[in-house]
Amino acid sequence: MRLTAILRMALIAICAGTLLGCGEPVAQGRIVPGASITPATIKSLYVYSFLQGSISTNNDMREGLQKFDQMFVDALRSRNMTVTYMDATTLSAYANEQISTPSRTSALRGTSREVSVGNTIRSNGVAEQASGASHRLVLFPSQASSVRQGMFVVEHTSRIRWEILSIAANSVLAEGTLDLLFFNTAGTSELRPYIRDLVAEFERLHIVQPASR
Repeated sequence: MRLTAILRMALIAICAGTLLGCGEPVAQGRIVPGASITPATIKSLYVYSFLQGSISTNNDMREGLQKFDQMFVDALRSRNMTVTYMDATTLSAYANEQISTPSRTSALRGTSREVSVGNTIRSNGVAEQASGASHRLVLFPSQASSVRQGMFVVEHTSRIRWEILSIAANSVLAEGTLDLLFFNTAGTSELRPYIRDLVAEFERLHIVQPASR
């Protein structure tokens, strides 16, 4: 086995222990003050992911984030949730957005550019309404960084912020974070612990139903 492969495996083990907190949850969330969620509250979600905007040039890293999105959506659907998924970075309004209020923006593409999450989502209102979803889930990178070897990104870290909103009331019900680290050409096994912990946190907050036994 080449030395670089050995070092990579060691780095994975160290980072997994660090980010997964050696038993501490990677995902953390809360119900916002004044809001209430019961196990029967949320039956359908319209998911907006801004995650792929945090990678500008590396197709392998973008594919890793696409895989994360798909695995997470599949996990939600496995809990009897109706889910419509949208890669928000493909919306035409996304490319034209500028800085909004700090709490509602996302630092993207590894630059100082910020994108208004709210305005981008509003541009998709017709499609969202047609989906029949009762609630909205927004995933966006509040912090993102990459490690490069020469011209290539080989490691990506991101603090993902997530919010659950009532579409009818346009109000936030729950919010939280997930610290995500993955290497170039991320595999399913590498991403699975993050999906598991995020879904477990959603279950704790009654966003999703418990797994069928």
